[in-house]
Amino acid sequence: MFQEQLIGQTYAFTLDSEPTKIVCAFSVSNDSLRVDNIPNSRKKKVMKPIPRGKTFPAYPAVKIGRLGVDVNFRGLNIGRQLMDFIKAWFIEDANKTGCRFITVDAYNNEKATKYYENNGFTFLFGSEQSELEHINESRNENRQLPELQTRIMYFDLIKLKTTST
Repeated sequence: MFQEQLIGQTYAFTLDSEPTKIVCAFSVSNDSLRVDNIPNSRKKKVMKPIPRGKTFPAYPAVKIGRLGVDVNFRGLNIGRQLMDFIKAWFIEDANKTGCRFITVDAYNNEKATKYYENNGFTFLFGSEQSELEHINESRNENRQLPELQTRIMYFDLIKLKTTST
């Protein structure tokens, strides 16, 4: 449905010997990393590597919506290879869009957040509490979220662009 509505795109890697067997898959969509409404300490951390003349309230990003490796292929370093592929995909010259960051709403559990941290992602907010407060403040409802189901994390692609040139 997301593809039909032009909201997201899903990609899968299959076995050469068995093209119907999906080894891993991911989906991506356009996003932005908003810095105009996050605490100053986090804003400074995100914006420090960006030249002063290029400051904006939000920066172009791509969001990883879903990412997974078939259980039969886990433990073979495929998750890291998949993340390396996604990162490289958005810094290559053939990329058709400007994109500074990769973002993800990582499931708020140790396994998921460790995976992203091990792949160079950083939490947008310094603590769960500050992220929860931010979300509750930005909502137009009186209902408060009791806990976070996901945590916002990001990867700055410029790290790769500068090392690959």
